[in-house]
Amino acid sequence: MDSYQDPQHGKTYISPSLDSFGEPKRKVRIATKLIEHPESYAFAQIKNEVVLRHKEDAKTCITAKFFEDDRGIFVPATRRQWLNENF
Repeated sequence: MDSYQDPQHGKTYISPSLDSFGEPKRKVRIATKLIEHPESYAFAQIKNEVVLRHKEDAKTCITAKFFEDDRGIFVPATRRQWLNENF
C-alpha cells in the first residue's frame, strides 16, 4: 500500500495529524515525495579525497515535517535521502 511511509513515484503524500515525538500535545504532519532519476551524480568521500560518482536508476525521497501550532503556523523541516546506494 502506498502512503507517506512507502511513497510511489510521481505522487506527493501527506500524513494525517500525528503526535509529535517527545511532545504528545504538539501535532506534526509528514509529507513525502519519491523522485526517480535515470542517471544522477553524488559526492562521496573516500579516505581524504572527495569524488564525484555516477549513479544509474537513482531514487530520491524528499521528506518534510510540518509542526502544527495552535496559532495556525506551520514550521517545515526538510530532508533529502538517496534510496539507491549502489555505486
